Amino acid sequence: MSLDMLLPHWPFFAASAVLYVIVKAMKTGPLSNERAKEVRWVRAIRRWFPLTLHPLAAGALLGLIPGLPVSPGVEGEYGPVLYFAGAGAASVLARNLYKEYKKYKGIP
Repeated sequence: MSLDMLLPHWPFFAASAVLYVIVKAMKTGPLSNERAKEVRWVRAIRRWFPLTLHPLAAGALLGLIPGLPVSPGVEGEYGPVLYFAGAGAASVLARNLYKEYKKYKGIP
């Protein structure tokens, strides 16, 4: 696999990295376990919309913004929405792989 094959897909990787950072910040800040114990609407959000789905939803909302660059071949009305939702799913996968790697290495 060469860099020439990955380069056209830079919007996917960029969106995935941005969603990873945003979700990490949301899980430790506004939507944290501690805040869910204190604030009723945060508890409702966490109950009806699990944190694993937040990157997918954020990616889908990102796909609604017109003019964002996407990879070649992403067409149609809902193509960018699904494309960026997939980037959100990739960010969840990357986060889980990183957590498992840290657990394997014994890093807290």
